[in-house]
Amino acid sequence: MDKRITLGIKLAIAVGFIISIVSFFMIFIDLNPINIERALSGVDIIKLPEAMKEHSSTLNIISLFAPGLIASVEDALMIISRCLIAINIISFLGAFLTLVLRKIKGFVAAISTVAINIAILAFVYLRSSGEVNNLKEAIGDTLDKFMSLIGGNLSFTGNVEAGEMLGSGVKLWLAAQGLVFLLSIIGLIFKERQEAKKTA
Repeated sequence: MDKRITLGIKLAIAVGFIISIVSFFMIFIDLNPINIERALSGVDIIKLPEAMKEHSSTLNIISLFAPGLIASVEDALMIISRCLIAINIISFLGAFLTLVLRKIKGFVAAISTVAINIAILAFVYLRSSGEVNNLKEAIGDTLDKFMSLIGGNLSFTGNVEAGEMLGSGVKLWLAAQGLVFLLSIIGLIFKERQEAKKTA
């Protein structure tokens, strides 16, 4: 009976990790807050560096008004893309190790996986927030330069925080990671009590 409970908790943890991977196919970034009718899934974000290369001619024109902007955005997107790929690989490994490792080691592996994933996502969020701020400033400068060329005047007031653009995929990912962490703690306590009963 105890083994079945342990296996059931481990299977639920593995499912939680799989759900977090599936969430990458849902909306991660919603661009509506900055008046762009477009939403990006986690997979779309991973593919962004390649997408930028396909539109290099258009981006070269933008770089005339904002030197260094495109290179900075490309570097940031490459780092973010690699981090998101790493999160998925780590989640898959976490699910596998949880099921394979015996005793409390499986639950420890799950907790460690969640901790690593949260740390990586926090880095991605902070990096994204920084890029959003840089982008807002660069867009404002670019518009000023462009309008000065045509003899007009337009001010850009982008007052949107990165957190406002988080989509349902991110929320599901966080919920799945939270569930995995909670189940891992429960499993850990359960196994420790089992060991205590055996030695009593």
